[in-house]
Amino acid sequence: MSTKELRKITVEIPFKNEDTALIIYKSILPEITNKKSRRNQVKAKIKNNKIILAFYSRKTTMIRALCNSYIRWILSIVKVLEVLSQ
Repeated sequence: MSTKELRKITVEIPFKNEDTALIIYKSILPEITNKKSRRNQVKAKIKNNKIILAFYSRKTTMIRALCNSYIRWILSIVKVLEVLSQ
């Protein structure tokens, strides 16, 4: 899939510390690496205490849906980590 024909949005999500960012990054990584689609693509990297997600698609609505899904997954993981730390 050529990136010239794709739209892109990048989201940077900061966390309290690097450990939390790493746990969440490792939790969403299987979804990113196993998702093979011709219509869209997601790339992720971790930088200090931030996860940087890049969403690519030909359609803006698809980027929005992908972004919303990943943010919901990340929020769910954060809530689980909060419960486990109590």
